[in-house]
Amino acid sequence: MIGMRVLCDPITRGYEKIAGGKSNTVTFCGDFSANIVSACISMPIHQLWNYTVSTPEMWDKPMGERVKMSLSYLRNQYLTTSASGSTTISSVILRDAFLRSAYIATIYTTFVNLERAAVKYWPR
Repeated sequence: MIGMRVLCDPITRGYEKIAGGKSNTVTFCGDFSANIVSACISMPIHQLWNYTVSTPEMWDKPMGERVKMSLSYLRNQYLTTSASGSTTISSVILRDAFLRSAYIATIYTTFVNLERAAVKYWPR
């Protein structure tokens, strides 16, 4: 929701400056871009939630152990260690960000435009 409610307006205003004015296309691009940004920001949190609800071993653990398991999951999911011992970001993070933004941005951009149309054309 942060994409629709917080980021849409500033990003759309930036696009309006670049495009030289307002238009439906500029608004759509601003909406879609804002929803991509918010999907990427929230992706690790939602992946962690998916892990939590699908890992029964985690449900009855004390809070400290759940935190350790959560951090371990994120580390294993998004970081890789080379043979030399250096840690880098895994390519999985790009895959997850792309997949999440592809469906989240589409769904929320559709929703915000339907909402805008309903407000604009609602009989008074």
